[in-house]
Amino acid sequence: MGLQSKLEKSLPWVKGLKVSKDGIILHWTDSCIFLHNLHGKLMRSYKEIPMEGSMTDMELMSRYQYLVIGLHSGYLSACKYLTNLSLLFSVKAHLKPVVTLCLHPAYDNMVMSGAADGFIKIWNIDKQSQAFSISLDYTISSIHFMREDGLFSYVKKKRLHVCCGLMARSENSNSSWTMCCLRIAPFWR
Repeated sequence: MGLQSKLEKSLPWVKGLKVSKDGIILHWTDSCIFLHNLHGKLMRSYKEIPMEGSMTDMELMSRYQYLVIGLHSGYLSACKYLTNLSLLFSVKAHLKPVVTLCLHPAYDNMVMSGAADGFIKIWNIDKQSQAFSISLDYTISSIHFMREDGLFSYVKKKRLHVCCGLMARSENSNSSWTMCCLRIAPFWR
């Protein structure tokens, strides 16, 4: 049997749960955010959240100590997490609820958002700006980067889709995205 642990000082009900790539367990309710190590020891908890609205998904950018939060209102917010959460920026990212977030595996300052408005967007958190957007017409229920070169998958209408989002950086650090998408036959019905 694998590692089991009880999350210290945790609430009995959580709205969402993720494990960051460096092993921090992140979970939240409508009004609290908790960070635990893999042994269940509480590292930080935040009961005063500096934004309005229901939190739908989160990603932890440990290198920069950023917490990126998707909201039911369609906003994307980034906070610096130390002893308290301080809001870096909040932007109306989508017209409908942000459903899913995913960190870019190669560019640690980039996060991808998928929403009920059918858009997938890539955000540069350092520059507080959108780097790319693609409309896919239906609610995006899940997105995941598959490789460091930008290959990612998403699920819409119970069908798996695979996209190759290639990012090229020029000498002056501007980024450009090229996108090609393939629809994969549904593997469940």
